[in-house]
Order: sequence, then structure tokens, then C-alpha cells
Amino acid sequence: MSKVTLLGFAALLLAGGAAAAGMMGSGGMMGGGVRPPVGGGATGSVSAVASEYCAACHALPQPTLHSADEWPLVLRRMEGYMQAQGRRVPSSEDERKILAYLDGEPDSGR
Repeated sequence: MSKVTLLGFAALLLAGGAAAAGMMGSGGMMGGGVRPPVGGGATGSVSAVASEYCAACHALPQPTLHSADEWPLVLRRMEGYMQAQGRRVPSSEDERKILAYLDGEPDSGR
């Protein structure tokens, strides 16, 4: 590949990333989501923990967006995006709470 081709390819990648970030930021790809209060950590309610991680990049998705079998795979994919951006990924306990939220578990602070 020539330098011009590589530069053009790099520009397309950057433009695509910027467009994707714009779609994610205001609920685009996860449109219709909710934004409960942020800041639960491992001691917060299931929705607060889910919001702490998910809503950092996009609207907190509705649990009905995917099936219970699909959510763990979606969470793994999102963790990959978080790592690529240098963001903190959920601990095992926080991951359990995020999946509990996505499975429709009532908010109990567990």
C-alpha cells in the first residue's frame, strides 16, 4: 500500500470513529434508554452500578433490548470498547449487578 492509500484509510477510520461516538453520545445506537443517577460502585443499587459504567458512553439501555442470553455477550463487547478507550471495566461484583439490572432485577442496593 502506498502512503497516500494508508493516510486515506486512516482518515476514514477516524471519521467513522467520530461518527460512532456521536451516535453513542446522545442515546443514538442505544436510543430510548434511561439515565438513572450515577455513582453506585460495588455498594450501589443495580441500576446505579449499571448507569456508572453504561451511561458513561451512552444511554443506559432498556433490559428488553436484548435477551437474557445475549446480555453477557453484549457486556463483554462493551468491556472491550471500555478497555480500548482506557476506561475502568466493571469488577466481578459490578458485572453481576449490571447483568442483574439487564435481567430486570428490582433495585435493592445489592
